[in-house]
Amino acid sequence: MRDRIEKWKQMEVTNDPGASDYLKEITAQAQAEDKLQEMDEVLRWLMCSAETRLEKVEKSLVAYRRKSSSL
Repeated sequence: MRDRIEKWKQMEVTNDPGASDYLKEITAQAQAEDKLQEMDEVLRWLMCSAETRLEKVEKSLVAYRRKSSSL
């Protein structure tokens, strides 16, 4: 399971369009094997990734507003 999670992370990092489907497969496997605690790592990684992306968007917006106001 850990190898599959690491593969999924790499797929996410490279914006692989199959990452979502692969995550669904991992989740189904975890449910079937009653290993949902292992999915905690996936959830933590997703939250951190989303937070990082949001911070980048916020910084871009601030920079855009500064540039726009100086024109």
